[in-house]
Amino acid sequence: MAPRFFGINELRDARVYDSEALFYGVLDGLVFREGTVFLKIAIEVKARQPVVNVEKLRRRLVESGAKLGGEEPVEYLVARAREEGLDIPYRVAEKPVRLTKALVPVKEVAIADSKKLWRGMESREERVIVLRTPREARYRGREIRVEMPAVPGPGELRGKLVVSLSDGILGYAEEIVIGPGEPGIRVSHGQGVAGYINWIAFLNTLKKRGLIDLYEKLAEHYDPLASPRLDITMLPSIERLLESLGVPSHAKQLLHEHVVSEPLRGSYTDIPWSNVLKIGDIVITK
Repeated sequence: MAPRFFGINELRDARVYDSEALFYGVLDGLVFREGTVFLKIAIEVKARQPVVNVEKLRRRLVESGAKLGGEEPVEYLVARAREEGLDIPYRVAEKPVRLTKALVPVKEVAIADSKKLWRGMESREERVIVLRTPREARYRGREIRVEMPAVPGPGELRGKLVVSLSDGILGYAEEIVIGPGEPGIRVSHGQGVAGYINWIAFLNTLKKRGLIDLYEKLAEHYDPLASPRLDITMLPSIERLLESLGVPSHAKQLLHEHVVSEPLRGSYTDIPWSNVLKIGDIVITK
């Protein structure tokens, strides 16, 4: 497959993985410096989660004699601290925060890809970058594995994104399969659902159950006479609408009773185990 190229808006917030298949961060932008292009990689920390105390780490490094310019990313500071034998200080994030983890030269990108895949009734735009280097493994202080990955037990692989270094995003791992002389991984290309929500029947049922206020609020969003049926892909947004209105639980159950659906058969590819390079947060294949 010829390599694909992307603009920053086509890959912004892409999930970045290192060569060990470990999650490294998200693409937060591009930086042009020293005649080359760098990927600005960020990490997102939720409230009440531990995060590196950057300020305290800087002070410790300066006290140990390190000369810092003040704009070094987190990865650089952590690496320097390990070289100096310093402990990495952590703090608990009081609110969600996004930190610049590293600037990665574009030459370290093994492959970048974006593809829409189906998971149940929702489609998801998967944006992925895989690096040639084990940056996250080094960041965590892990040993770099050189041997071929062992075959995982049942259930350990299912649902993981599978990315080929030659063909990009393949799909989601389904199960271990067997073939001539070796096992393999069955990769689903994504499976959607066809069908509709019988909207007019659902609203009429609400009216019969005495939920007049809810009926009127929902009818304001989607007129049942103009739209007696809603495409099944709208189900997640309708569920969120019900939650925002604070409806009773039995109303949500009534909604699902008025859904007519039929799974679409998804295609799949079988990958021989000899083509599997790494298994971590994702699966990387040749």
